[in-house]
Amino acid sequence: MTETTIEPRRIDHRQALIDYLNLGLTRSLSKLHKHHTETTPNPRGIDTLKYWSRKHGWREAATEYDVRVAAKVVARVENAAVKQDFNLIMEIDKLIAQGVEVIRSQLVTPEIVGIFRTPQDFAAATNGLATLIKNRELLAGRATSRTDYTHRAEPPAWLQEQLQNPGHDDEGETDPASVQ
Repeated sequence: MTETTIEPRRIDHRQALIDYLNLGLTRSLSKLHKHHTETTPNPRGIDTLKYWSRKHGWREAATEYDVRVAAKVVARVENAAVKQDFNLIMEIDKLIAQGVEVIRSQLVTPEIVGIFRTPQDFAAATNGLATLIKNRELLAGRATSRTDYTHRAEPPAWLQEQLQNPGHDDEGETDPASVQ
């Protein structure tokens, strides 16, 4: 009986491209050839890899692949940041609820000696709670009293006109109230 050996399949251009992309941002055809030489029996030669690269647009494919991978990484980082902000907001909400409850309990039953020994203690607690609420609103992306006005919308044209020409009404007559 004759023993038959099955020769392993050689890598085709599609598998070579996948291997090339998996080499990462420092990929090169020589690195791909070295990788195949070390990991596969009967590897393709460097000239074959160069030919496939030109014929099948590996450079462009690698650029597109890298852009897609980068976009996925950015999306994951953004999602993680949003989740972290959400968790922080939830913790702040718990602190706010506790602070409100402490202040409310002191207002309802002031005769019980509590943490507020002086009016200044009470004012400091309420100011701290207000600051916590403002910070929570900032994290949530909502406007607060410290809204950044550098990106405000332009006022309507009629309002700009009135601001530039005070004392004139809509028909161009002088407003008697503005005349001194």
